[in-house]
Amino acid sequence: MSFAKNTIPGAVLRVIACALCLSVALQASPLRADEPNLTTVRGAAGQPMDLKTEMTYADVLNYSLTRLEQLKSTQFDIETAKITEKDVFYKMFPKIVLAATYSFPLQSTKNNQSYMSMGLNSGNYDPIAAYYGRDAAKLAVNGAKMLHVLTVQRFMEILGLAFVNMQALDETIACQKEFIALANEGVEYTTQLMEQGSASLLDLRIAKQRKDMAELELNKTVMKKQAGLAKFKRQLGINELQKVTFDFPLSMQQLLGFNEPLPVDTTAIVERSLAYRLLGIKEQLQRFNIQLAQSEHIPKLGLGVVAPDPLATQKTSNSYYLSVSANVPVWSWGETARNVERAELSSKKTASSNRVEINKMYDDWDELIVSYRDLKERYAIATTQAEIRNLEMQRAEISYKSGSKPLQTLLEARLARLIAQLEAITARNNYYEARVKVRSLSGELLQELIKVEYGDVEKN
Repeated sequence: MSFAKNTIPGAVLRVIACALCLSVALQASPLRADEPNLTTVRGAAGQPMDLKTEMTYADVLNYSLTRLEQLKSTQFDIETAKITEKDVFYKMFPKIVLAATYSFPLQSTKNNQSYMSMGLNSGNYDPIAAYYGRDAAKLAVNGAKMLHVLTVQRFMEILGLAFVNMQALDETIACQKEFIALANEGVEYTTQLMEQGSASLLDLRIAKQRKDMAELELNKTVMKKQAGLAKFKRQLGINELQKVTFDFPLSMQQLLGFNEPLPVDTTAIVERSLAYRLLGIKEQLQRFNIQLAQSEHIPKLGLGVVAPDPLATQKTSNSYYLSVSANVPVWSWGETARNVERAELSSKKTASSNRVEINKMYDDWDELIVSYRDLKERYAIATTQAEIRNLEMQRAEISYKSGSKPLQTLLEARLARLIAQLEAITARNNYYEARVKVRSLSGELLQELIKVEYGDVEKN
């Protein structure tokens, strides 16, 4: 049995080699030089890997940007979107597929000859769908970057609220220690009165119960602080035995700013937010999906380098021909039309869902501003009340030293001052929380503390 084959000429081999080299070069070089860099934190001392014993809010933020698992997750989403973008980019060029056919007779023929032929083809080549897909992939990368920055922004708010609460816990602990000291004085004073016959055993028991209650309140607050600090360290990957303290005065300056938040314009705040812009990207992607579904009506091209079929010509040939083919969709039982309709319905659903989300953004912002103003007034009232109680305590102290008032009056005035002081700490904590939320949602906190280098996402 004789054997004949069609070999691939050197020109075709050179085409394959050039295509492979182009593919390697494109994979080695990035499509755009806009790699994300979120490690530049204004006000932070040291490098991102540094861990100091006393840290400000900016220091902790700087430390956590390279360690937080939530940020790593969104970073992986960016890299995945970039890989998808590369996939779509390469669809702009025809594939190169080497096709080989070996034919042999199943029964005896005159010459019992077998044939082998080879050729190159591109499969179904659809540059129009690739063009729409390229724009959609770029938009998806941009959306992944925005989501990453939005995750950073939300983390900054959570971290800021943690700092505000930790400061409030520290001040509450200091205040509760004063309560215990005052309760001890009350026990001693009641004991003296009981010895003089001016107080009963029941009065002494009440004074001791107040002392015990103050100690329990202190223990509860200390445990709450320890639990919060342990959770804080665990989330940032800090060894729980590592001693870390915080510079709260400087941290509050970084968090709250030196001035009141910018004038409130609900429309401007909402429309410049990353969450709002992400909703716009979702709608754009849905429009691209409609275009991709519509492109199924367009004929698919096929390119190839082939040799004549030896079975058809009954002879071998070393000649190769460039072939161009077109696959025209004629009838698919309405599948393409249904795909377009499905994409249009999905687009309408996304638009409707976005309108609900946008209305919620407006409502949330308006509610936050109302709450912020209310808490600001409550804080001012509580501060004034604490100042009044402090002045009353000073007056009682002067009266006690002059002998015009008993120690009981001074102790009661000191107790009223401590109660007012605790209420002022709570009111200030609530006000600071609202202020951090306003600065976070308006984008002030992100803009002031982080230099975002994200190409087309955000520039400072």
